[in-house]
Amino acid sequence: MLLAAAGYEFEVVTVDVAEVAAGFEPAHIAVINAEAKARAGAVIDSSAVVLGGDTVVDVEGVALGQPVDAAEALDFLRLLSGSTHEVHTGVCVVEGESTRSGVSSTRVSFRDLTDAEMDAYVRSGEWEGRAGGYAIQETGDQFVTSVEGDFDNVIGLPMELVKLLLPVSVQPA
Repeated sequence: MLLAAAGYEFEVVTVDVAEVAAGFEPAHIAVINAEAKARAGAVIDSSAVVLGGDTVVDVEGVALGQPVDAAEALDFLRLLSGSTHEVHTGVCVVEGESTRSGVSSTRVSFRDLTDAEMDAYVRSGEWEGRAGGYAIQETGDQFVTSVEGDFDNVIGLPMELVKLLLPVSVQPA
């Protein structure tokens, strides 16, 4: 996990929030959802510094979240094949009454994918729980021809933005 690798001490808490999936620009959707997650976490422990994040893949203004099933994962790969898309990760930090949020955006280009490659990837199950239906930090990197911007953002947590938003009191030594 990126936070652990950067030396942060943290506890993962899963919250149940209704995520926004449409009606806004994809980058704004990522921030709205990150804020909802962080606020829900702050309700659980109001004394904690709470970090929430959400990643959305943007294909020409259309937001792709996590595919709901294998058929949708295959549809997502077809959309991404041979094109460039943006990955937006919204990050929100709630500390007491203070809320700070931002978004990081990275451009990712995919080569043309064959039907066999897409079918094999979907069968692998690696797409599950991944915005846009792929994991660049795993075998999804085989589809990528270029990344312009923060690679950590494509993994799902832009560490430069996280460092800017988190208070000094929780920064690793």
